[in-house]
Order: sequence, then structure tokens, then C-alpha cells
Amino acid sequence: MATARSDRPTRQAKKLEKRAAIHDAALACFTSQGFAATTVAEIAARAGVAKGTVFLYADDKDDLLCLVVHGRLAAAAEAALATRPTRGPLRAELLHVFGVLLRTHAEFPGLARDFLRVSTSARGRNAERLAGLTRQFVVDLAGLVAAAKARGELAADVSEAVLASAAFTLYFGALTAFVHGYVPTIDAAIDPGLRDGLELLLRGLDRPAR
Repeated sequence: MATARSDRPTRQAKKLEKRAAIHDAALACFTSQGFAATTVAEIAARAGVAKGTVFLYADDKDDLLCLVVHGRLAAAAEAALATRPTRGPLRAELLHVFGVLLRTHAEFPGLARDFLRVSTSARGRNAERLAGLTRQFVVDLAGLVAAAKARGELAADVSEAVLASAAFTLYFGALTAFVHGYVPTIDAAIDPGLRDGLELLLRGLDRPAR
């Protein structure tokens, strides 16, 4: 039994190493030759694993894309929340957090475009993890709204959940506008695009002066 316990960390470490290798290989293939042109066999060869091993970590190619996007967005969301201006105003906090995520997507526009295309149909385990990450992110946004209410920026009856969801929708709209070329650059999608949307959203929710 002692031997089995001592083997567990090594076995887990190997699993994490293989997952990281598959993630990096998928990212490299998707960004260098495009999602459609990439095969799972190519990703496996680049990662140095058997093709069957890939399916231990993703259900299919769409799910591999979700694995890649999850890894990048999880790190970006953590960094964005950690570096936001912590004393508000809420507009500045949201614009900072969303800006970090949008610039992360903009590093590989083709990857972002493919992600938007498959995001509504992907059903694998990484797609589920990505959905969970999104839900948690909206919960974190609701926390920012709650803090803004506590500072007196918003009326007490403003719903944290509704405002967080509406703000996330604006962010997703800015991403879509950039990916599909409705705005020329990611900077334009953020400012004035997203900034103006947040201003419009929050304008009617400002706590009235006494």
C-alpha cells in the first residue's frame, strides 16, 4: 500500500505533463495551419503521444479547441481580476477585466474565430469545463457589482446577477465584433466600443445624488 501511495504523485504529474503537451501541440497546430486543416493525428504526433492518448483528455477535435481556450482564458481571467483597480469605479474595473480577456483572444484571432464557431455545439468534457469557467467568471463579476453597491455607486436594489450577465453580454459582443471584422482592431472593440456599451448600461443605474 505504501508503494501505491508513493506512486500517485508521479502518475498524476505524468498525466498533467501529457495534458500540457497536448494543449501546447493543439495550440501550435491550430494557430499555424488553422483549425479546419489540423487533424488529431497531427496534434498527437506533435505532442509525442499516441492518437488514442489524445482522447483521454478530449472527446474530439472541437473539445481539443475548448481545452486550449479554457487554458488560456482561465489564466487570463485570474490575471485580470488580480490586477483590476480595486477601488472602482465599476466601469474601470469591468473595462480592465474584459480588456485583458479580449486582448488574450486577439493574440490568435483565428483561434478566437474558430472558438466562436464551435462554442455553441461543442459537448465534450473540456466544453463543460469551459462553461463552468464562464459561470464562475460571471459570479466573480457579480462580486464586483456587489462591491460597487457597498461603495454607494449603485442603488441597493440593483441585481448583481442581472448586471453581471448584461456586462458579460457586452464583452461577448465586443469579441464577436472584433472576430468578424465589424471593428478594425481589438483596441477599437474595447474603446470606444465596449467602453460606450458599459457607460450606457450603467448610466441608468447610478445612485442618484442626494
